Amino acid sequence: MAATRPAQPIKLYGSSISGHVHRVRLFLTMLGLPFESIELDMRKRENRTPEFLARNPFGQVPVIEDGDLTLADSNAILVYLNERYSSDPSRWMPRDAVGAARVQRWFSVAAGPLAYGPAAARIMVLFGHTTDPTDTVKRSHALAPMGGPGKLPAGYLVHPGAWSAGMAEHVAYIPESQLRAAAGMCPAFPGSVDDLLQFTGTIAAQFPQPKHHLTPEDVAHRTRDLVRVGLPVLKDFNDKYPPSAALESSGKKGKKKKK
Repeated sequence: MAATRPAQPIKLYGSSISGHVHRVRLFLTMLGLPFESIELDMRKRENRTPEFLARNPFGQVPVIEDGDLTLADSNAILVYLNERYSSDPSRWMPRDAVGAARVQRWFSVAAGPLAYGPAAARIMVLFGHTTDPTDTVKRSHALAPMGGPGKLPAGYLVHPGAWSAGMAEHVAYIPESQLRAAAGMCPAFPGSVDDLLQFTGTIAAQFPQPKHHLTPEDVAHRTRDLVRVGLPVLKDFNDKYPPSAALESSGKKGKKKKK
């Protein structure tokens, strides 16, 4: 279906140091939606003014204003933007029971272990809190067995649950054109998120480096060029080494010969 567009730029209230705001800003960019960022100084408690509390009584960021709608909470905003403006909402929010359950599971991880572990530790450093970090560090280590966002299969790059549980922060350093190209190629990529980002970066290194700040049109053009080069490479690889054949070959290697 054709993607709809907001009648006017969406207002995004937040702070540049907030991971929750970052994931919303990045999703707005990936959907190609016009938006206006309104920076709040959290250290000066600008998120606690009567004006802002009228938008969100909890005083938390991000908050968006889309026409007559005011909406808080990054998870809620991601769901809203996807359902309202994505040309294919099921790409980001699965319609099947298992896929939907997995998204909710990641939302819970983001609101629990991630928020009270790595995110809390980051806030201590940013704001110079003197709270004993022992419990926070323990909660952070509890996520280690998962391998971190970069070790997930490449398809998780566009998984909303993963974005709520650290993916946004993990890819924050990636140039926008490379990130958008990676998102476009992730369904065909056989490796991990980090492998995909390295693959996309290798392609980008073959292009002339920008000598000025990229406009939205420049980003879109560079994204198309990266995908144009990368997809044929992935197609050739997947044709030669289809996943089913790779699994079958792996299984044969694991079997011991009978004597």
